[in-house]
Amino acid sequence: HLDVGNYVHEVLEKFHKELNADASQHPDSLLKNLAKTTWDKYSAKISAEGQEKSKNLLKAYLSHLGVEGWPSVLATEDKFSIEINSDLTIRGVVDRIDSTADGYRILDYKGISIDTPIPTLNGWSTMEKIKIGDMLFGSDGHPTRVVLKSGTHRSEEYTSELQSRFGISY
Repeated sequence: HLDVGNYVHEVLEKFHKELNADASQHPDSLLKNLAKTTWDKYSAKISAEGQEKSKNLLKAYLSHLGVEGWPSVLATEDKFSIEINSDLTIRGVVDRIDSTADGYRILDYKGISIDTPIPTLNGWSTMEKIKIGDMLFGSDGHPTRVVLKSGTHRSEEYTSELQSRFGISY
């Protein structure tokens, strides 16, 4: 399942970069072409079921953009570095940065545990029980509809604690 996620992630990264570079391209054709050209890298790692799942995710993504509107993508895979103090710098990569009417939206796609509590308009649920079409409360507190959901992935989970030489934990 991780390879399906990596494949879809790479296709969408290329999609937004190429669409930003040349907005005259037809999104459907561009996405199909990028899916085909990127497939060789993943074909040996992804089952037929995974290929169908990734195709459906990409179609659903285009459909979602058709309903919600096209994002104004400023950057994809943008590296950042934040110096907390002389002993601690946090570095990472943000999947996508969009410009919005209210400022900016930073998207960083990560999986969460299936038993994570999720606030819905009908009370609390879990990530495992959420399905496409459900209405959840978004990070901004407003209702938002689930338009995509990946399969369940099993991976190791790590928790880390950073401690400065002064004994301050982050």
